[in-house]
Amino acid sequence: MTKQTTALQKINWRMGLWLPAVIILSNPYLHVLDLMPDAIGYVLLLIALRRVSALDESFGEVARAFKRLALLSVARLIGLVWVYTATSASEQPTLILILCFVFGVLELMTVLPACHQLFRGLSYIGTRLDGRIIFENAHKRKLDRLTEQLRRAEQTGEWSEERCRKVDRKLRRLARRSSGDITDRMCFVCQSFAVVKTVLCVLPEMAALSQAPYDAGATNFNWYAYINGFRAMAWLTVSIVGIVWLCRVTVYCCRIAKDTLLWEQLAQACDEDERQHPERIPKKRLRSAMICLTVAFAFCVNLQMEGINYLPGFVTPLAMLCAVAFLWPYLARTVRLVCTTVYSLGALVSIYFYVSCLKFFTEYDIVQYNYRWDVREAYDALVLGNMWMELAFMLLTLVATWALLCSLIGRYAGKSHMGTHQYTSAQLDTQRKRALKRYLLVPAILGVVMIVVRAIYYAGLPEEGMIWVADFAVAAVFAVFAGVRIWNVRDELNVEHMLNLS
Repeated sequence: MTKQTTALQKINWRMGLWLPAVIILSNPYLHVLDLMPDAIGYVLLLIALRRVSALDESFGEVARAFKRLALLSVARLIGLVWVYTATSASEQPTLILILCFVFGVLELMTVLPACHQLFRGLSYIGTRLDGRIIFENAHKRKLDRLTEQLRRAEQTGEWSEERCRKVDRKLRRLARRSSGDITDRMCFVCQSFAVVKTVLCVLPEMAALSQAPYDAGATNFNWYAYINGFRAMAWLTVSIVGIVWLCRVTVYCCRIAKDTLLWEQLAQACDEDERQHPERIPKKRLRSAMICLTVAFAFCVNLQMEGINYLPGFVTPLAMLCAVAFLWPYLARTVRLVCTTVYSLGALVSIYFYVSCLKFFTEYDIVQYNYRWDVREAYDALVLGNMWMELAFMLLTLVATWALLCSLIGRYAGKSHMGTHQYTSAQLDTQRKRALKRYLLVPAILGVVMIVVRAIYYAGLPEEGMIWVADFAVAAVFAVFAGVRIWNVRDELNVEHMLNLS
């Protein structure tokens, strides 16, 4: 009973994330910016679907679609940052239009099938687990309510004859109409809101086309002069539609939440599925940890423009901390302690250095940095005063990551139970583990080279311009090699050993 209650609590907690997710997704675009990024909403929906995604393939497809939508939302934000920082004012209207149109089409191509698959999965769950409210027909419920009221009024004489005839005529009209169940209607509502939100984001930006007539006979009227008014009208319309959509989704979720029998059977089905497939949890943890490590390696690349690093280095230790959290049950106690300590100190140092650079550029703007030598000298002193500590922690982080991966290889690589002779199989496993550890030496050496080149680059600021190119190239090669090889190591880890030894 306790286990069933715990499973039911997990289901309720995850499904409770629907409300903040739909609040974030109902937020309209202000200008072309999303004040509450849709990526956060899609991530919350992914967490909500994580436990039930294994019960039906439709939920798995929805989860993959939400991942793509989250990536598209992040890419859209990065594209807007690039447009506003790296392009001229005359180019921005056309580039914003292209950006909104391209990402709008990609998002609609993803979100419309995702909505269909999501409510199709809910219908399957309702069929399998007797979820009656999922198939409830609001039209039929209204008919039943009016019929009951009319029958009671005729028996008690509560209504006049004229009112009874009006209600009877209304019932006849309603009986001729057909209506789908509540889940089908909600699917249509969600798809309609997605179309309205995307179209009304792109439509005002099309005023930029009036700035460049295609032929001599084109009108000289410049619609772009009224772009702020168009954007305000689009924002107001999407806000109203979004509030209506939010209310409809909230009512739908609250009504389904009242079906306690459905949630109890859903918790039992999830527990039964996990008992039949215990290998899913370590596989998911491994995949999530390797994604975090890949992101950490990617942010080792130093992409500086005019003193600002657009790939902040503090993301690297934070992502590695997330990787340790995913791998926590499968790491030795010493490896946990060392990695957590090193990554935490590295995160503090990197955040301190990044905040110091931001504070510097609030006191001295970019124009002063480009044209005043004393400001550039002050920035170089700031970099040299903080960067050596960061480089030291980069080296410690590299060593800690190598120890973490070697620990996983030593504990979980190999398939000794499949050998014909125990000695021969154990010997082959030992050789394989040594080969995998040697396989990690190439990215480790590249990481050391990257740290050395970066130290030379910071020591030579700002005279040696070509060293920046070498630093960027070496860091990019390191990120690619490290990312590829940790995924190869992940493929060599034995999930059965992780289940037995963790």
